[in-house]
Amino acid sequence: MSTPMSKFTKRLRHKMHEIEHRLDALQTATEAQAEKADKAIHAHAKTLEDSAKSAKQMLAGAQEDVVSWVDDAKDTVSEWKARLDTRMLQGRADRAERYAEATLVVALDGVDKAERAMLCATTARNDAVAAHTA
Repeated sequence: MSTPMSKFTKRLRHKMHEIEHRLDALQTATEAQAEKADKAIHAHAKTLEDSAKSAKQMLAGAQEDVVSWVDDAKDTVSEWKARLDTRMLQGRADRAERYAEATLVVALDGVDKAERAMLCATTARNDAVAAHTA
């Protein structure tokens, strides 16, 4: 059984590998055929935008989980430990796992935004080069 941390690490590595693979493919396409690559970049950016819109609700829920976790006061947790209140401590552990998952969702959303920004920058650079060589 893997721990939540190893699951999150695996998901993050997988996401970064996917992005690296996509960017390598786009770089190859750009070098081979600039015009086709520009269309591919626009299409990929559109796909990312659509994905971002559908993930917006999940991101909002994740941000609520982050706030919920932060609200656990240290004094209260100390009281639960002193009283050996396993129900409250178990609930806190559950919230901690949701918090970890939520921060991963927020982080992955940031990675997707960075990828979209890089694609926009590539498109802008291609436009500038095309205008200069025309």
